[in-house]
Amino acid sequence: MDQNDSVGDWDGCFENRATTVLAAYRPVGIWPTATDSTVALPAGTSVQVELYLATDQVTVIRPSGVLMASDRVLGSGAGTPAPTIGSGPWIAQGLPVNPNVVSGAPAIPTGVAIDQNKCKDLGELCWNKFTWSFTTTRPAIAGEQLTFQVSLIGARAWSFGYEGQHRSKISITPAANPGGLDLTVSFSDPAEGAKLAEGAFNAYGSATFPALGTTEAGDHPSLKRVDLSVDDATFASPIHATLDESTGSWWAPIPRLGVGAHTLYARASLDQNSSPVATRHITVLDTQTSPRVQWQVTPRGVAPTESAWQPASGVTSYVFQFDARSYGKGDFTISTRLLEQGAPTAGTSVNVKLSGN
Repeated sequence: MDQNDSVGDWDGCFENRATTVLAAYRPVGIWPTATDSTVALPAGTSVQVELYLATDQVTVIRPSGVLMASDRVLGSGAGTPAPTIGSGPWIAQGLPVNPNVVSGAPAIPTGVAIDQNKCKDLGELCWNKFTWSFTTTRPAIAGEQLTFQVSLIGARAWSFGYEGQHRSKISITPAANPGGLDLTVSFSDPAEGAKLAEGAFNAYGSATFPALGTTEAGDHPSLKRVDLSVDDATFASPIHATLDESTGSWWAPIPRLGVGAHTLYARASLDQNSSPVATRHITVLDTQTSPRVQWQVTPRGVAPTESAWQPASGVTSYVFQFDARSYGKGDFTISTRLLEQGAPTAGTSVNVKLSGN
């Protein structure tokens, strides 16, 4: 499904399947949306279907449709049985060869299909329009992919219309007041702009998750979680919070951060759908007053960053070590500095080449 009427859709191609009779509950047409939904669809959302159909023979068809979000059925409904004019190709099955054909006339080989697709001549008159509507009984949230499925009873071979005046359409009108479908996250501690002493600490907050109803047979379980990230809005290495689903409260351990400014990011997720990101800006204070030495390794030409300094052992004579493999191969700078009363008073650096081994 696409919200734009694209040109050149595959149109007028007939297919057939015995399951329209033997297993009529199976869909014969499945159309997922080209992009994920950007709005919430509360229960009670209206679905209006305009389906254009051509069949291979005169028959009576009853179409039915199902709207789904991810793997959940939101609602379904059936159209009123109606006749079709039989404008598609007839399929000749097992026609015998006539030995008494008029001299010069070609015989019809057994099992050869005869192309009698009358849509080529009838144009728009080829198509039969079915309209019906239904309302959903389960909600969907923004970020879910919607899929519309159609089943047919009474068809042997059929074609769906996509172009011109016979383009099929599904109109979805969200019900009012989409309460209970919010996916949000917030911090309660630390406060915005908080100044914290060096050391690990816990972050706390709350999250709301949409009420999607009870799980039905065939649904995948809905995984709720809250992730945190420090100084990385992409959540490349998220910290998984402990979530109390009954209250929506969460907490997460934040490791020791370097002195200086930091940003905490939090997001709540329901399966693949994520909330807007909440942020907290904090500052880690240098609370030590005794002299000490810090160090860090940076690529050649890159200045040290305040949050990356690490403590060395000793002051007048100091030592530290690091694993060169974690930095890789190349040219690097090892920087050291002396802190007195929490302020840098001296520093030095040396350029090195690391082999990465």
